[in-house]
Amino acid sequence: MILKQFYDTIRGEHPITMANVPGFDALILRMERDKIQVNLAAYMLATTALETAYTMQPIQEYGGDKYFNSRYGPHTKVGKRLGNTRAGDGARYCGRGFVQITGRSNYVRVGKNIGVDLVGDPDLALGFNVAYEILKQGSLGGWFTGKGLLAYIDDIDESDEEDYAEYLQARRVVNGTDKRHEIAKMAVLFEKALKAGDYLLRIQAAQPKLPPILSPPGRAEPPVTPVAVEPIPKSAGEKLGFWAGLWAVLFGKG
Repeated sequence: MILKQFYDTIRGEHPITMANVPGFDALILRMERDKIQVNLAAYMLATTALETAYTMQPIQEYGGDKYFNSRYGPHTKVGKRLGNTRAGDGARYCGRGFVQITGRSNYVRVGKNIGVDLVGDPDLALGFNVAYEILKQGSLGGWFTGKGLLAYIDDIDESDEEDYAEYLQARRVVNGTDKRHEIAKMAVLFEKALKAGDYLLRIQAAQPKLPPILSPPGRAEPPVTPVAVEPIPKSAGEKLGFWAGLWAVLFGKG
């Protein structure tokens, strides 16, 4: 994957900052390594952009303990639906990750699916590896609403208009129709940018070192089930050096 070409394509159409580039880089390289088809990868990137307020990093839902407990506490209708049963569950199991898993029941179910104790330590959902597996497996497997991405997005190279129509419906995988037009527009742009960077076409013999990923403060990320993958090479854009060439890549000074 030639990351420079990805950024050249989205520059001017999507906000690129020194803060969100590491997240884009890590997600793109991980999805390429896992051979996620290009239109699914584009939609996951678009979903992540919206759900993380364009930071492209796993985040915690905005708000304090008082707010979360008043909204998701076991005494509330929403809290009961989310499986919160104990005082403080509203804050303890607020939204976290690339897609905001929320509520004790979801932390139990998702944690079991990926083999991580999210109930005992919900902040583990803020680690990149865990958040990525939740995004990937949850989106493909229909963990969030019962429908996976393949129910709405096919593996056919189509026009932007046809892709846009599929991306509109795919929002139902995470959250009904909320912000679906915004996400679909980004997904069309990201698909174009991924193709421009030869996404999935450069898998050969050598695997580049993935960008460094930060775990939640004071915590080491737990292992998740490994995926058997083929290595990918260092592209010309990546050989610049992850940080040394970043500014040149973004602003055309290289």
